[in-house]
Amino acid sequence: PNPAIREAMQSLCDDPDPRLAAVGLDVLRCRGGAPFAEVATLIAHPDGGVRRSAARVLAMAEQRVAATELLASQAGSELDEGVLATIAQGLLKLDDRRGLVVVRSRLADEAGFPGSLPRRARLALLRLLALCGDGSDLATLLALADRPAEIELLGWYGHADVVPPLLEVLTERCSPALYSTAETRPLAAARALQRITAAMEPRSAPRGVGYRPDAVMPDPTVWAAWWDEHRARFEPGIKHRHGRPFTVEASLDELCADGAAQDVRECAALELSMLSGGVPAPWLGGWSSRLVAELADWTAHFRQFTQPTGKPLHAPGEWPARRLGERHRTVAAG
Repeated sequence: PNPAIREAMQSLCDDPDPRLAAVGLDVLRCRGGAPFAEVATLIAHPDGGVRRSAARVLAMAEQRVAATELLASQAGSELDEGVLATIAQGLLKLDDRRGLVVVRSRLADEAGFPGSLPRRARLALLRLLALCGDGSDLATLLALADRPAEIELLGWYGHADVVPPLLEVLTERCSPALYSTAETRPLAAARALQRITAAMEPRSAPRGVGYRPDAVMPDPTVWAAWWDEHRARFEPGIKHRHGRPFTVEASLDELCADGAAQDVRECAALELSMLSGGVPAPWLGGWSSRLVAELADWTAHFRQFTQPTGKPLHAPGEWPARRLGERHRTVAAG
């Protein structure tokens, strides 16, 4: 890589125009990170966009302890809900339980006072809870999963008790074509059910702009009959993915699958980053050859902790919150 680009972006971080400062931080993050001392001052910048970009850089910092303290300190005074969601995500990526405390607190407020969160911040916080929470978060997720994107997160959550409410959603009218990107609650519910159960045979979706490759037929009669026959397979109180207790390998498969939808890859990468023990996820927007190599390295990182002789980062079916705060120690010792 051209070193002149890094130097130019570092200079840009000090630009009085906050939009340019945020661009500098974003480019440096995609190229492996920015000088820690520089970012440490920008996490409290007056502009929310700069603070958000600085939080994303801190989430991949090698100075884990200092980075988590900076993020946690800013979380205590942050007034921008979108930036707060990014800070919580950064804490979770660094394997710090305080990120989950922030997520639960803000979503509890939203459940009590609906509409108190901006739509994007609400979705970001729900995504974090679905990916990193545990069985105690079931009621919150069911109460707040209303729009299609929120409903689909119930599939990533993976609790068997979300299946009956999802079956109810399937009975609602569903007008868009099966593979259309136009969303309805039933289409999202069907994808959520498929992610939990792997009940339906995948269909060959059309390829091209405007189509979802992971669409699932939202027939309520077929789904209800399947669940009546197979529900005993799904142990209560654990996390499920594709009909089995959730494993890191299941998320890796979704991340690396050929032709996977971009939003699926992004969720899988975020999920894995919070299970990695603080090892940053590959940048999905990078050059394809570089991304393939980085995904291979990341896969190797996880597999070294699935050996019978090693301490695992995650056990099958275990809720991600179970070892939150412990994984970075496992990685350091391994």
